[in-house]
Amino acid sequence: MNDLVPRRRLRDRRPSASFVIALVALFVALGGTGYAAVVLDGHNLIDGSVTGSKLAHHTISADKLSSGAQDALRGARGRTGARGPAGARGPAGAVGATGATGPAGPTGPAGAAGSAGTTGPAGPADLLASGRVTGVATQDTPPTTFFGAPVGVSAAGASNSDGTLSPDVSTHASDLSVQLTLTPCTDAQAPTSCGTGGTATITLMVNGAATALSCSMSTPNTVCASAAGTTVAIPASSVLSMRISGDLLGVAGNATYNRDALFSFQMAQG
Repeated sequence: MNDLVPRRRLRDRRPSASFVIALVALFVALGGTGYAAVVLDGHNLIDGSVTGSKLAHHTISADKLSSGAQDALRGARGRTGARGPAGARGPAGAVGATGATGPAGPTGPAGAAGSAGTTGPAGPADLLASGRVTGVATQDTPPTTFFGAPVGVSAAGASNSDGTLSPDVSTHASDLSVQLTLTPCTDAQAPTSCGTGGTATITLMVNGAATALSCSMSTPNTVCASAAGTTVAIPASSVLSMRISGDLLGVAGNATYNRDALFSFQMAQG
């Protein structure tokens, strides 16, 4: 009977299961995690022993994954997006060095010949009227006014009836030039010395009317010309003649000093 009492007491003092579990939990809390941090590494882990459910969220970054795992995580290439607006033009770059001249290319084939164009209308024609009036001063003839044709050679006459017909188009006359074969002079005995002055005036006549195309000369000159820029209109089919007037004397009984008048002028259509 006495032996049972101590045993009962010892049995009553044995720790309970809940007490033991509490002590183990306390031991693990105080020293178990430190042991795991010191002892566990990649060599101690068994393949497949750590599952995804044991990993805390957001604890593994992409750089901790293998390249194969990273490639597996990449999705398929998406569709090309719409073109964005054009950016601002950048500054011009520096001019590069001139490149070497390339070889000449082959000669291309000859092009087709163009069609011949139509001939244009003829431009206005210029005419040169030139003539000589003989005997504007003769022996035994007092000073008087003579007329002659503006083209070819004609004898001086007292009438304006001697003349030349102009073309059947409107024209203009200009640039009159005149020369006498001897100096105008009133000295009948020595016409080449001309002690007394003499004059001569030559004028273009159109249909019997004097025009502005005229010139005059005085001793000792034998030539004259119309004023620069002087132009007179000549209607179509007009009668043209030259008028010679002035102090022109011949030498009595001596035809050596007879005088002729030479002249020319320009005619242009229009």
